[in-house]
Amino acid sequence: MRVCLIVLCGIFVTGLSVMAGGFAVQEQSAKGLGMAFSGTATGLGDASSVYFNPAAMSRLGKKTATVAGHMISPQGEFNNNGSIHNPALGSIPVSGGNGGDSGSSAMVPNIYLARGFGESFHVGFGVNAPYGLESKYPDGWVGRYHGLKSDLQVVNLNLAGSYKINDFIAVGAGFSYYEADAELSNAIDFGTIGVSILGPGAGFVPGQNDGSFLVKGDDTTTGFNAGVLITPNDRYSIGIGYRSSIDIKIEGDATFVVPAEFQPIAAQTGLFQNTSGVAEVELPAQLHVGYDRQLNDKWRLAFDYLRYEWSSFDELRIQFDNPRQADAVVDEAWDDTNRFALGFDHVVSDTWGYRFGVAYEETPIPDAEHRTPRIPDNDRTWLSLGFSYQPAHAWTVDFGASYLIMSDGDVNTQGSTGDILKGSYDLSVFITSLQLTWKP
Repeated sequence: MRVCLIVLCGIFVTGLSVMAGGFAVQEQSAKGLGMAFSGTATGLGDASSVYFNPAAMSRLGKKTATVAGHMISPQGEFNNNGSIHNPALGSIPVSGGNGGDSGSSAMVPNIYLARGFGESFHVGFGVNAPYGLESKYPDGWVGRYHGLKSDLQVVNLNLAGSYKINDFIAVGAGFSYYEADAELSNAIDFGTIGVSILGPGAGFVPGQNDGSFLVKGDDTTTGFNAGVLITPNDRYSIGIGYRSSIDIKIEGDATFVVPAEFQPIAAQTGLFQNTSGVAEVELPAQLHVGYDRQLNDKWRLAFDYLRYEWSSFDELRIQFDNPRQADAVVDEAWDDTNRFALGFDHVVSDTWGYRFGVAYEETPIPDAEHRTPRIPDNDRTWLSLGFSYQPAHAWTVDFGASYLIMSDGDVNTQGSTGDILKGSYDLSVFITSLQLTWKP
């Protein structure tokens, strides 16, 4: 099972950028994408309800299968504006370029199956990537002490069920099994460390005696989701979905590359030796509330509110088994976030329909002092559209597209050796999704 999930990690989230709402991945339905993910809490008519709100499976028929692929194409370019080494050693500029575009396009698929038993009970299963990030920079870029490669891959296997109590209310719950793999690397300014230990004139110069650090690890964990669907009549409904927080304890190996001139100091002090270590991260709980209304035979309106409890991500701390090596700590101090989405769905004919939506989503990053090259996120506005085509009775093809308008992400953050990375990110994301749903 573990080997299988590691392979799935590679299939499902390789190349995913940091531009996915903190590092949450909302792309679970092409139909939902076309409405800026409004209508997901009350059900979209596909099997993605397994993830968004299991109670909404009660709206599905006897059999539903949904397969989707989402192409996420982010853009994140850094512009340096006076980055310096440790100010205590003088205002020495950090050398290096801006790092180019840290984003990379990624195809993120998901699969959902749902089966009804009788009039009241449904069971569903899904495989998806609820969290993920990847950013890559060249070795010599100006922010190398804050990040070179950041890669987090999380795959979720979600089993859920729903029960329709009566025509007014349905409830649902699910169990999730997660596989997480992480890789983080950055440069280390041994020049600044050498000057701090031995003083000027000992052969060390800030920015000219670089080494590097790499940590890799993995973990498995569990969580749950639950929901309720309230349908007072056939014109409107209210849905509430909840996904639990998950605790990830990444255990693995830390590798240091130490320049030759610093190796005697490392050997004498016991610092910067290859060792094992652990990093604990709590990923946020989610509360999802939605309302939809059938305006007439052709038009449906949907509104969704989503809250992430990102305040659980207060720091990124790597604890080393080497007792002489201090913890590597990045103060995150993220905030809880809110997302508001409004969308419309229009049926043109028995075979065609289209939809559109808009959403506003907050970033969990509180300020420029906590924005790092690993996750240069910011507030965004979603502009979305999509269409459906039904070539045969049992088959529906959905397409969705969204353009995310994002504010520039200012950076003014201090690194582990006291250097200050200062500048801003030019950010945007374009997403397209294609989906096939089978409902015989």
